[in-house]
Amino acid sequence: MKKLLVAVVAAVVALSCVAAMTACVDDAIEPPEGYSVDGRKLNEIYDIDEYERGEYLVPYEVITDSFMGKSMAEKYCVPTVKVTKSDDGFKLAIYIVDPSVMNNVRLVEGETEIHGSEVNEFGYDGYEFEVSRDALDGEIAVRLFVSMVMNRDTNFGIKLDLTQAKLVA
Repeated sequence: MKKLLVAVVAAVVALSCVAAMTACVDDAIEPPEGYSVDGRKLNEIYDIDEYERGEYLVPYEVITDSFMGKSMAEKYCVPTVKVTKSDDGFKLAIYIVDPSVMNNVRLVEGETEIHGSEVNEFGYDGYEFEVSRDALDGEIAVRLFVSMVMNRDTNFGIKLDLTQAKLVA
C-alpha cells in the first residue's frame, strides 16, 4: 500500500511539473504611449536601421532541439526582448518572468559565455548584453540556470523578429 501511495504521489508531481513547464507565457511587455525625443510615435513598428537611436521591444522565436529547454524558455522568459540602439552600438535585454526559477542568463558565442548586467525594467528582472548588429539577425544562443526541477543550466536559441520592432523610447 505504501508503494502504491508513493507511486501515485510521484505521478501527480511529475504531471504537475510537465503542465507547469508547457504553459505559455502571456506576459508580453506593453509599450508606452506618446512620442520619442526625436518625434516618433511610441508603440509603432520601425526599422531599427533607419534611425540613429532608439529602444525597441522585439518578439522572438525559441529555437532548440530540447523539449525541456523550449518549454522552460517559453514559460519563464518574457516573449519580447528590448533592443537598444545608441552611439555606443547595440544592447539586447532578455527578461525573466520568475527569477527564483530561472536566472543567471548568459549569451554563448562558441565556447565563450558572455555575462550581462542585471536590469529591472517593465516590471521584470533581466539581463542586458552588448551585441553586434549582425548578431541581431542570426540565432542568438542563450544559457541560463533553471532551479526548478532541473537545478542546472539549459541552452536554447532565440531568433528575433526585427520586422515587429516597436519603439518604446
